[in-house]
Amino acid sequence: MNISRPIAIPLDRTIEIEPAAAAAAAAHAVTIGWPVWDKHRLDGIRLVASDVDWIHGSGPEIRGPITALLLLVTGRAAAMDLLAGDGVAAMTARLR
Repeated sequence: MNISRPIAIPLDRTIEIEPAAAAAAAAHAVTIGWPVWDKHRLDGIRLVASDVDWIHGSGPEIRGPITALLLLVTGRAAAMDLLAGDGVAAMTARLR
């Protein structure tokens, strides 16, 4: 699977995205609230990218490709199956 695929899953498409660009987008997305998502959505969760040097937050960890984490921080669950860690269950509940 193309590592960038999680960005396009909702559209059933594949796009190319550099991990560094996805990390920059994720770094920005975690700082904004509405209209993207509740500003406190990531409280108590540590996000760790497995394919680029990017970490955010503290608490139970969610680890996976940066493109899957980018979807997550923007409130989309389309790539949750690519993420692992003790924080996944809590975040899944928050996305409902």
